[in-house]
Amino acid sequence: MQKSEYIARIVGPIMIVVGLGMLFNAVAWRGLAEEFLRSQALVYLSGLLALVAGIAIVTAHNLWTGGWRILITILGWLMAVGGALCILLPHQIEPIGGTVFAEPAMLTFIGLVATVLGIILAWQGYGGANYLAMASAAPRARVAARGGAASRRAVEKRRKRK
Repeated sequence: MQKSEYIARIVGPIMIVVGLGMLFNAVAWRGLAEEFLRSQALVYLSGLLALVAGIAIVTAHNLWTGGWRILITILGWLMAVGGALCILLPHQIEPIGGTVFAEPAMLTFIGLVATVLGIILAWQGYGGANYLAMASAAPRARVAARGGAASRRAVEKRRKRK
């Protein structure tokens, strides 16, 4: 398994759960965000964790190639930069976060984006594209196998007649 798939298997499901949590529990999520933003200790701790995770992803996967793999690199950099900002500017995080979470549509938008990105990463990480390729090839393989068996029977019948 490649690093991309490995990271996608971890990050994808987490993003799906977080995104769905934002969508289905918006009121509770908004309350948690407000409480979180008031605590500079939590802002600092989450920044430290995001910085560590972001640097780990960027160190293992700093690939700026096309396709879905670039999502992992971008997420790693966003986590690293966001974590560093939480550590360096904890006083500025509350007003920024308060503005973002004050608008209900913004929380819905962020939840949808996180869910969709999580689905894309989980799908790629767990081999969804490979599954579709195998599934579409399977009927042709069965037809070919039946055709081969039918032609063998026909050859055997001709031999018996002779």
